[in-house]
Amino acid sequence: VGVGGGGGGGGAIWGSKMQEQVRMLMAQSIGVFQPSKSARTQLNAILEKRRRSTPDAPVIAFADERTSKRFGRYFVGFPTLICTRMSSEDGKMVVLEGNPVDRHIILVDDIIISGHTSLRCGELLRNSGAKTVSLFVTHGNFQNDSWKKFSNGPFDRVWLTDSCPQMAEALNRHGPPFEVMSMAPIAAGVIDEECFRFLSDPTAQANTRAPLTASRL
Repeated sequence: VGVGGGGGGGGAIWGSKMQEQVRMLMAQSIGVFQPSKSARTQLNAILEKRRRSTPDAPVIAFADERTSKRFGRYFVGFPTLICTRMSSEDGKMVVLEGNPVDRHIILVDDIIISGHTSLRCGELLRNSGAKTVSLFVTHGNFQNDSWKKFSNGPFDRVWLTDSCPQMAEALNRHGPPFEVMSMAPIAAGVIDEECFRFLSDPTAQANTRAPLTASRL
């Protein structure tokens, strides 16, 4: 999350004091043992205000309405865009909602296998006048070397996690446009939180067979 003071004329609003407040709230909201829900609420409100006050804020795009309904709630305050197929026969993509012209677009999805839909969306957004088009996907489960199609594809950057380790290693070696992010900090935070909950819960301690529920992974 960017917390600098530049961009969109927001320097006066997002000065050093606000940056320090945001960093403090971020630390509290992802606390190792007891994450603060009130800190997360305050942080979301501040970041939403900044997004709305920054004309050049990125547009979050989704490949279809189903994906938008699943993940749209995680991007409060961001302008959004939805693509869709005209028909299942020709696979032609159109922009159903939103305007990509002169905007920085980040296409969001949970998993890539063939990459066909993501590439079609990226090409559509690029040809529709977007300044930049990037892709974030949680699981890069590319099959049959389909990742190679992204090397000279429509995306300026392709962000993904290392949830598929062998593929992540190969993409790290390849380099741009791929950028691999580690899931270890997220996993460690969840595990620490669950351990703390277990140790502070007499009922859980009494039943040693009760599994730790790292459901947020």
